[in-house]
Amino acid sequence: MTYDGLQHTNIPSVPATGNRAGHNVATTARFTIRGTMYLSRFALGRVLLHVLAMLGDGCFRFHVAGITRELTWLALAPTLFTRTHRCLIRASMRRRQAGCSDRDATTELQYPGVVRVFVTATALLLTLIPSVRAAGLPEYGFEAAAQEITQLFWLAETATACGWAQDADAAKFRDFSVRFLMAHLSQTHRKALASLVTEERYKAELRRAAWEGVDQNCTNSRWRLGWLSFKAAADEHETEY
Repeated sequence: MTYDGLQHTNIPSVPATGNRAGHNVATTARFTIRGTMYLSRFALGRVLLHVLAMLGDGCFRFHVAGITRELTWLALAPTLFTRTHRCLIRASMRRRQAGCSDRDATTELQYPGVVRVFVTATALLLTLIPSVRAAGLPEYGFEAAAQEITQLFWLAETATACGWAQDADAAKFRDFSVRFLMAHLSQTHRKALASLVTEERYKAELRRAAWEGVDQNCTNSRWRLGWLSFKAAADEHETEY
């Protein structure tokens, strides 16, 4: 996802006061670095699990596809976190121009695009995690699967919005993504994930985020290449799940 488009949006400029511009750059950099470091630990841990599993079961192609997927998301992480933080800053500026105080701009901030998706997903996850805990099963597997399915569903919606795929192809990709993750979850986690992906509000927010990001995402070759790579992997393993 390229974020150069942020420089060309029609958001009115806000006069900088003091060192606000420099402060925004610094906080964006810290946000991006911390977020990328956190995601790096998560992604590299998943890569290590794939490597160890590959040594044990010998399913070379399957685990190489998993490693490629993790490294792809890791490579896109800095851009994603930078975009997220800049959106928050610009939304806050719009609130100030509308006459809201800094406190109002913070507490009533309307999260755009990708941010709204993850806020919605997090709220839905909080309603599902208690049932997972009650079963006494590990929570990490479900939370990781929920995050991954959100990313994959958003990518499918983006591919449809940008014209890279037909509705039927995107639906087929979403179905495969669910089947693939279900195959690696416990029975309780499967029910929780099924509840998440069938939630109408969840699907509507993903669709809205994809369409709101059309101007930035459709011109980004990295997102299109990512879609083509994931779709090719899904087609290759279609009969396995």
